[in-house]
Amino acid sequence: MTIVGIFRYSFALYRENVVKLIGIVAPGFILGSVIYLLIFENQLNLTESTPDSAAIPAVFVYGAIVVFLSSITTAAGTVAISERFLEREVGIGQAYLRVIDVLFPLLGSLMLASIAIAAGFVLCFIPGVVAYVWFCLTPAVVMIEGEGGVGALKRSYVTIKGYWSKAFFVVVLLAIIQLIAVMFIFSLPTYLGVSVSINVFFKFLSICLPLAIEPFKIATTTMLYYDLRIRKEGYTLRIMADEIAPLS
Repeated sequence: MTIVGIFRYSFALYRENVVKLIGIVAPGFILGSVIYLLIFENQLNLTESTPDSAAIPAVFVYGAIVVFLSSITTAAGTVAISERFLEREVGIGQAYLRVIDVLFPLLGSLMLASIAIAAGFVLCFIPGVVAYVWFCLTPAVVMIEGEGGVGALKRSYVTIKGYWSKAFFVVVLLAIIQLIAVMFIFSLPTYLGVSVSINVFFKFLSICLPLAIEPFKIATTTMLYYDLRIRKEGYTLRIMADEIAPLS
């Protein structure tokens, strides 16, 4: 599929499975919001005299946590979308039970990927983007192929190799759009000088917006994974059925 084709097909999947995908994404976003409040509201925003430089380490820590939580939800979403291709019904709880089955390989892989991505952003930002693209398929590799640890990162790298620019536009473009939209909504009350109650509403909206976008990101990442395996390995539904055991 072309980039446009991936987005078009992903939107169809998103529209058909939006409630289930939002249900999969919601726990990670709730936990991420709580962590955000703990890191920023309680530590950085209590005093107006806090220098901007003090916020930088917290931003990168929070960024690594977001990548980690997003990868967990992507893993569960990959299961749900893959089962849909095989015409098998799967619930939100069942998708997360499959994640639990490979929890330790998944956690090890995601910790390594999160550290590499966070280190890349700390060094010069661009290396972080490069690492994010190279390792964006790690959750799918663990869930579908059963690979873990460094092997999952290498497998993601090999699958992306030769199609880095395509992966960049599919994965990073949505992340950038999501980030800009959230930052715009979150900062809008400051520029408008609105009341406290309206400010709370905008903060709530800045949380809900990515909650609606994240399922589409999961769909596009999953479609990218299957598209590249079809191109490079002749991947078929029969192979998928052999790789993915039916959920009990």
